[in-house]
Amino acid sequence: MERVFELLINSIFIVVMFHLFAESFLDKKGWNKALILPNLAVIVVQVIVVLYVPFSYMIVYILTLSVLVVTMYDGALTRGVMTVFAYLAILIIVDLSILLMLGIVVAINIVRYKNKPYQYYQAFFVVPLLSLYVVYNFWDNYLLVVSIIIINILMLKIYSLVQNQSNITMKNRLYLQQLALKKEYYQQIDMLVEASRKTNHDIKYHLVTIRECLIKQNPDEAKKYVDNLIEGNDKKLLANTNNITIDGIINSKSQIIVDNNIQFDANISIPVVLPFQNTDISILFGNMLENAIEATLKVEEKFIKLNIKFEDNILIVSCINSYNGEVLRRSGTFRTTKEDKNNHGFGTKSIVEVCEKYNGQANFEYSDNQFVVKAILMEQLM
Repeated sequence: MERVFELLINSIFIVVMFHLFAESFLDKKGWNKALILPNLAVIVVQVIVVLYVPFSYMIVYILTLSVLVVTMYDGALTRGVMTVFAYLAILIIVDLSILLMLGIVVAINIVRYKNKPYQYYQAFFVVPLLSLYVVYNFWDNYLLVVSIIIINILMLKIYSLVQNQSNITMKNRLYLQQLALKKEYYQQIDMLVEASRKTNHDIKYHLVTIRECLIKQNPDEAKKYVDNLIEGNDKKLLANTNNITIDGIINSKSQIIVDNNIQFDANISIPVVLPFQNTDISILFGNMLENAIEATLKVEEKFIKLNIKFEDNILIVSCINSYNGEVLRRSGTFRTTKEDKNNHGFGTKSIVEVCEKYNGQANFEYSDNQFVVKAILMEQLM
């Protein structure tokens, strides 16, 4: 009887932990009560086969867990089978009877929660460790063992729910930031339209002045007047590519760049219309320039070098700026240096998401006093 109980507990753990592991790689189908039956059947089959044919347990695990993949998860069968083998490989590494829980917990955290702060899952390790101690020393107390197992399963489920909620919150904040950038983009269009109307309104007065100079046979004064007009327009614009989105985003930062004496150099070679959504371009360059400006404001030598080139259906961007050498990086991702980390730090994520949307990539490089962002977007050809 004790052997049956041990196999039952072991099988329940294998099935429960498999679902937690599989959810990191596969999309779960819609839940309904009928899906309880395959899980119960798998547990019963595992117990019976391992009890009477112990040497075939690995084959049974492969077959039964593959059944769960087919019945409960979407996606290609090969990917599901690979998930089963990966899971069983972890089981082989750890001792099933004692270290099963800890091994799977570690695996799940590495795969699923590797980008989360350490304090988020301290309890996620401590509780299983204490549980292992209790189970190991009080194995004969079936009720206690079952209670410990149930507590750990519930804790895993609660943690998963909390984690999902955290991901939703982060996506909402990212979405709000993108909305703000899109709003800024449309505001820039309105400003350009208004500026165009103002130019059309004022141009007749400029022409009247120039005509008056010519009537009085004073071409030098007319030339000087025209030069002043051209120089005045050039000073107001950091970019004049005729691409409304690029010009709007860059020129929207002109005031803060000029006011803070930031040396700004732009080398731009792009068509009037790019084969990407304007809102995505706005998000990309808005975040890139905002991050660069914030970094340069913290140092004495302030400079930003922006290079944009479109060739062979590929948009290539690099933004180089000075910074103070302070970089917060965790699990391969950059984190904001601002105090309010909950409401900031999404700029690099937005840049990466836009690049990935167009089958490109974003790279971030830095030295002691220079930070470089490189982005590639590829035109989506039909």
